Amino acid sequence: MDIFYVYIDDCELKDKYNIHHTAGRYIVECAAKIYGIKNSELIIVNNKPKFEFADIQFSISHSKNIAAVCFDENPVGLDIEYIKNRDYKAVAKRMSLLLENDSLEGFYKAWTAYEAEYKLGVKAYAVKSQRFEDNYMISIASTKEIKSIKFDRLEYSC
Repeated sequence: MDIFYVYIDDCELKDKYNIHHTAGRYIVECAAKIYGIKNSELIIVNNKPKFEFADIQFSISHSKNIAAVCFDENPVGLDIEYIKNRDYKAVAKRMSLLLENDSLEGFYKAWTAYEAEYKLGVKAYAVKSQRFEDNYMISIASTKEIKSIKFDRLEYSC
């Protein structure tokens, strides 16, 4: 399982959604070259993008100034969130999130795990959550066991 990510710090944040979308698409194109995918045309299946002519699966997420894409041979869901102070207890209650540990970090772990499984689109066999780049929580949901995760930062210019 590979996660490629980019920082979008230097981008003018007038249209944040388009910047994140473009950065995610850039990562998908770079990974297509890395994986030797000749035709990286995408289609939408069950509201998720996928390669039309390759079997590798992926999931895109972005938060604050990072865009990330997880690639695997099995279906996968990815969520990343910037950790910031908030009334996490009220949000957890509203979302009916069960927190393993009653803390801000525990909340972000539960929230990103929930979102990653939602993006997966089916009940996850495995979910792995961890802090990422100091101020982020990242979660991966998969239909199979998650044996290892490799992170690769790509250079990106907007």
